[in-house]
Amino acid sequence: MEKRLEVPKKIGVIAGGFDPIHEGHVDFIKDSTSKYSLDKVFILIEKKSLHKKIFAPYEDRKKMVQLAISDDKKISIYETDFDNFPISNCLPKIKIQYPKSKIHLLIGSDVAEHIHNWEGSDELLEDVELIISQRQQGHEKRFFKSGEARAKVNEPGRPAELSDKVFEYIKNNKLYL
Repeated sequence: MEKRLEVPKKIGVIAGGFDPIHEGHVDFIKDSTSKYSLDKVFILIEKKSLHKKIFAPYEDRKKMVQLAISDDKKISIYETDFDNFPISNCLPKIKIQYPKSKIHLLIGSDVAEHIHNWEGSDELLEDVELIISQRQQGHEKRFFKSGEARAKVNEPGRPAELSDKVFEYIKNNKLYL
């Protein structure tokens, strides 16, 4: 008998440079998965960024993401051939690939402030729910910025922003020197 693949009812999508992926990213993804009962979360890694300077090569950033999410089967990397910000290219593909799934876009509050200014955002975000991470201090969890993590990798000890696996990868591959 042929095994049927179960279609996820709720899919989360998060995109970014992940340069590097840090504990704030992972906490946001896992908290969202739990709080909103997401069955699957796709991480879209920008190969090139339209808005930010990228410091580490794509393959290194991809490996760091793999290391950071290796313990959670609900989270995976969404592979794409697109070079630039993949949301506008990949979200429509995900909607077509999973027509019966509810899509949730996971974004930081900094992105939420200007997402409606994106070209074609009304169509792109049609039938998509936004899950927004507040990037501010003074809460139970602090959501970091990748720049903070990059700035600390050459200081003594492991930065709190990075998992052991990601920090070890950065050190072994001499990234962000």
